[in-house]
Amino acid sequence: MVRAFARKVSLVTYQEYADVLDESPAKVTITLADGRKMERAKYYPTGSVQAPMTKARIEDKFTTCATTAIKPDAAKKVLAMLSTLGEQASFDDFWPLLSKG
Repeated sequence: MVRAFARKVSLVTYQEYADVLDESPAKVTITLADGRKMERAKYYPTGSVQAPMTKARIEDKFTTCATTAIKPDAAKKVLAMLSTLGEQASFDDFWPLLSKG
């Protein structure tokens, strides 16, 4: 499936902006089956200072990534603890959440 898309999607970096923006600006072009092309340029990566993620998106990304390693309910608890890190008196309840068991 990836190979089928490889011929239809291209990524071009804007080297002329890379030095100025100190980022990785790029343009993605998708060629549809009927020959039409869809393009989107992005000068700053999502999550950068210039294109910050919302709190909801950060939480969703954290949960998506964390649940590949730990149970969903543990991921929610880890996120809650990390969100109040400065208020934690101890990490005794934190470490067990990181195990797969």
